[in-house]
Order: sequence, then C-alpha cells, then structure tokens
Amino acid sequence: MNTLTCQTPPTLVPIVKVRQVRWPAQASELESIREQVFIKEQNVPPHLEWDGLEQDSQHFIAYHNGTPVGTARLVKHHKLTRMAVLKNYRNQGVGAALLKSVCRSALHAGMDELIADAQLDALGFYLQHNFKVTGTSFYDAGILHKPISKALNSTP
Repeated sequence: MNTLTCQTPPTLVPIVKVRQVRWPAQASELESIREQVFIKEQNVPPHLEWDGLEQDSQHFIAYHNGTPVGTARLVKHHKLTRMAVLKNYRNQGVGAALLKSVCRSALHAGMDELIADAQLDALGFYLQHNFKVTGTSFYDAGILHKPISKALNSTP
C-alpha cells in the first residue's frame, strides 16, 4: 500500500474546509473570489482572468464557517493557477489549506510535480511550502511573477 504525502509546514488554520468543486456548478462562488482578488484588487483585465480553461480544470474552494474565502485551480499538465484568498482571510492558513488539498488531488491523479507562476508578493508563501524558483521573473497582466515548481512525493 502506498502512502501519499504532500508535506507543507504546519500552520494555524482557522476553521476552514476545502472542497473540490465543479465548474459551472460553483462558478458563482469561484468567480466572486477571483473577481474580488484579481480584477478589483489587482486590476487584472477580465479578458485575461477568464482564459477559457474553467471547464477542463479542477477547482477548489476554501470555506470559513460556510463562507467561500479562497480558491485555487489545477489545470491539466500539473499547473496550479488562480490561487486567491480574500484579503481579510490572508495569513490565517487558508492558502495553506487550499495548497494541501490541491497537492493531495494532484498526487491522487498521479502527478509527481506541481508548477505555477507565483506573483512576487506571494513568492515567500510558496517557498515556505517547498516550491523552488525555476526561472526568471516575467510580467503577466502587469504583475511580476516567477515560475516555480514543487516535487510531490509518493512513498511506499
């Protein structure tokens, strides 16, 4: 029997439940969080935020006391995208809970690595969770990013 592991540092997590959800069933919750974080807060143009990959991706929502407060998306080819936590819930373990769920899902799907493009402001978060920088900085939607990756472990 194999034990799947996705190690992340321990964090203090508020009462957060992460659910893997489907698009379009939970589209309104996913859209609401992403619009607040990416479009309103970070000024990402809507045509860049809605890239057409929704139907073919796995989606995750973090709920705090039943309220959706964070989201992440796992697209084909092991890429973590659209990780967002509402401003009032940041630095409280919501992102860590989302990342753990995405990692677990990726392991169960047979992936051995996650890749992502981290906004520079969030790079420290990903480094704390064992991601490594894999390339040089670049701009996406006017925001500086670095490509990152994380090896996923499957141990007997």
